Order: sequence, then structure tokens, then C-alpha cells
Amino acid sequence: RIETNLETEDPVSIHCGHSFCWSCITETWEGLTTNFSCPQCRETGDQKSLRPNWELAEVFEVHRDHSVV
Repeated sequence: RIETNLETEDPVSIHCGHSFCWSCITETWEGLTTNFSCPQCRETGDQKSLRPNWELAEVFEVHRDHSVV
């Protein structure tokens, strides 16, 4: 599943609201010029829309800071 790297990569939200790591979703959409499909729900968008998900990044940061090594 492509969302497994979310904790180690920059999380981004796409057109449908699902979040993925930036490198995973850009690799998944590589070569596409339209019909960008969400790997989770399959909703398609006409444009590549990647928005940084700062809230999710903060959650992962807090989790990493409080993880037991």
C-alpha cells in the first residue's frame, strides 16, 4: 500500500481529500496528464492537485517525538 511511507515522507492531500506521501503519489501519477485517480477511493481529478497536509505532518512529528526507541 502506498500510504505506508506517510510517516517518513512529506504528506500531501489530493483532490478527494485522501493523503499520501509526496514521492509515492507523484510516482503513482508519473506520466499522466489527466484522470489522476486516487489510489484509495479511485475518484479522478482533471488536474494534479497536491496540497501539503501540515496537520498530518504535525501529528507524525509529535508521534516521532514521543516514540519509544
